[in-house]
Amino acid sequence: MKKILNLIIKFKIKVMKKIIILLVTTLTIFGGCTNDTLPTMYTLTVSSNPTEGGTINPTSGEFEEGTEVTLTVNTNTHYEFDKWSGSWSGSESPLTITIDKDKNLVGNFKLMDSDEDGVTDDVDQCPNTPSGEEVNETGCSSTQVDSDGDGVMDDMDTCTDTPEGEEVDENGCSDSQKDSDEDGVTDDVDQCPNTPSGEEVNETGCSSTQVDSDGDGVMDDMDTCTDTPEGEEVDENGCSDSQKDSDEDGVTDDVDQCPNTPSGEEVNETGCSSSQVDTDGDGVMDDMDTCPDTPSGEEVNETGCSSSQVDTDGDGVMDDMDTCPDTPEGEDVDEDGCSDSQKDSDEDGVNDDIDTCPDTPSGEEVNETGCSSSQVDTDGDGVMDDMDTCPDTPEGEDVDEDGC
Repeated sequence: MKKILNLIIKFKIKVMKKIIILLVTTLTIFGGCTNDTLPTMYTLTVSSNPTEGGTINPTSGEFEEGTEVTLTVNTNTHYEFDKWSGSWSGSESPLTITIDKDKNLVGNFKLMDSDEDGVTDDVDQCPNTPSGEEVNETGCSSTQVDSDGDGVMDDMDTCTDTPEGEEVDENGCSDSQKDSDEDGVTDDVDQCPNTPSGEEVNETGCSSTQVDSDGDGVMDDMDTCTDTPEGEEVDENGCSDSQKDSDEDGVTDDVDQCPNTPSGEEVNETGCSSSQVDTDGDGVMDDMDTCPDTPSGEEVNETGCSSSQVDTDGDGVMDDMDTCPDTPEGEDVDEDGCSDSQKDSDEDGVNDDIDTCPDTPSGEEVNETGCSSSQVDTDGDGVMDDMDTCPDTPEGEDVDEDGC
């Protein structure tokens, strides 16, 4: 009986050992699987300096440790990317970084000076200044500016204040600015262009040694009527009746069609001053007429100019052809005188100069840059917003035809 009890006790002890071993093994296996580790996340913040210089994508977000993020730089007009500051230095663009801690990056932009003349492109009216030339505050050198509008650039123009409309030579000088014989009378009124040096001349540029062309017996230095017709009697002043000038306009009475010319006014060969003549028949006398060759029948303004002769907004298209009469200064225009800031080619309500989606389908609503939802893919998943039912797809994830 005792032996039997000993055998039973030994058997129970063996069974208990096996149960304990089984429990320990089970706890070891299953206990180790309950300790899941969460991924470490870091914050990325990106900004532009100055904000008007451009944009950087992405601008911010939270990323798992070890994630590689590529920052793409988009510059605005007149700006270029300069360098990074903050959590990164350098000028790489695009820039790929590895997320290993919270990062704050600043993309620094600077205004461009394409022609390196010291004037930034946003105010430079002459964008292609030759290297080394000095420029004014608008970025223009003397080879690019024609101050008096005579067709000769300032660097070659020896007569910088040519009156408007006068023809000039290769040096930019009109006859009213030249005195070829140096007699003190400009070429436009000088009737004796080869006066000997040092001789005094009259108002027509002639000296007394140059005139006795009428052979009336009175030398020109004494002859107040220097062109007496042959055979006509003259008085002590050398004047015949055909040489009298009652209104003292320089035209004799026998040919003077305007006998009462106001004192001091210059006249033409018929004795008429510009205040008495309307050469182009537009109703405005020549002295007030800044457009002397108005086509017949065209209506004119108070200065004698018709719409075919005036370019009010200075865009190179005359008013009679200009459908956009108030073009901002400096903007390029089409044949109708319209700049991009005045046109809306796709009729979406956003002018062409700021419309980044120029071919918007008719009737679609657009945002401030002229883009409709059929032209924009906000989350960059390849599905346009108007078809995208999941507009915030995380970057890099594959999507179905609905953008999800």
